Amino acid sequence: MAAARRVALTLLAACCSVGLILGPATAVTDPSDRKRSVDKAIENLKEDLEDTSADLAAAYTKLKLTQAKVPAAQSALDRAVAAAADASAEHTLAVQRVQLAKASEAKAEQDLVATRKSIAASRDQVARFANRIYQDSGFGEMDMVLGSQTPQQFADRLVLGETVMDVQSATMERLGNQKAMLVALEDRLAALRAEAVTAEAAAKAALDRANAARASAASAKSDLDALVADQASTAAAIKGQLGAEKKRLAALTAESNALKATLAEIARKRKLEEARRLAEWKKKHPNTPKPPPTATGTLFWPTAGGINSAFGMRYHPILHYWRLHAGVDIGGACGQPIYAAEAGVVVEARVTSGSGLRVVIDHGIMRGVSLATTYNHLSRFAVTGGSVRRGQLIGSVGDTGLSTACHLHFETYENGVPVNPTRWL
Repeated sequence: MAAARRVALTLLAACCSVGLILGPATAVTDPSDRKRSVDKAIENLKEDLEDTSADLAAAYTKLKLTQAKVPAAQSALDRAVAAAADASAEHTLAVQRVQLAKASEAKAEQDLVATRKSIAASRDQVARFANRIYQDSGFGEMDMVLGSQTPQQFADRLVLGETVMDVQSATMERLGNQKAMLVALEDRLAALRAEAVTAEAAAKAALDRANAARASAASAKSDLDALVADQASTAAAIKGQLGAEKKRLAALTAESNALKATLAEIARKRKLEEARRLAEWKKKHPNTPKPPPTATGTLFWPTAGGINSAFGMRYHPILHYWRLHAGVDIGGACGQPIYAAEAGVVVEARVTSGSGLRVVIDHGIMRGVSLATTYNHLSRFAVTGGSVRRGQLIGSVGDTGLSTACHLHFETYENGVPVNPTRWL
């Protein structure tokens, strides 16, 4: 586990060196909440990676998904290792209980053997005493009287008989106690044998749990190692693409600047033309106020669907720079029709490296500015030049160019400067 952590820390340092870490992850404990959090982060990531090459975007998304799995994998490994340690400790205690039960059983067996020998000895002693009394002098009081030659002999034999009876009585009492002890020892031995069987079963079960816990820990370690290795290879792949990505994005920036310059030049010429027309009109109508703008109002919604990505500045998580998302993304299925937002003239309908199939329409003066709109990532053109009407079919939704899914990237330009299309829609 320590080795896996060292590898993970090494990878983290490598990722930071090429700018691949977005920031600290939010701690989420509930699995469903964690999944929603990751899904949301990936969805936001797709927006941030718009205009990024598909291979690089896919690799970076994969890296972030892998990074999101690492904390859970590390937690699973920690839990598995702790469970394995607990199970091993439980098995050790169970083995000790078996050993204690076996030792107690052996001691009880020794006590039982000793007690049986003691009982046998006591029985033998009683038999020897009885045999000697019968052989030497009889046992009844009449035998003592009739067998005595003198009063002293009678008294001696009487005392001897009482002594023998006392010894025999004590021996018999001891024999009874020993028999009771024998029964108790036999019962205890049976209980200890049953306890040993139970302890052995518990030890086997504990061993099975310990083996299962160790296998689970090994599997969790393998999963974490696989994630760490996957991160390392993905990070290396991303690092290898950075140079080409920077060059490609530089070309896209040049392409965007060229479009802005084209539209700005159209606006400049239109402004000069409008100024000339206004000057001629004033010569002819010196006392008449300036005429109103040529057009007012809002634009026609270009395709069915809502805005799922807004206009504004975005931070590129791989190359670490801010760039403008110069329009809005309107969700839609591939092949869905796209319409001209207003009447105008098609400035261009061509294939570009970043925007894919793109249509640019100049709408002339609206609200006092030179307005143009662009329609990007089309799957096909319905117009390639000339004039178009408001609401006229100009193409179909697609995902050409640097696009992660079918949608329409719609832009509005005022005097050659990109502005938020919601000001016009």
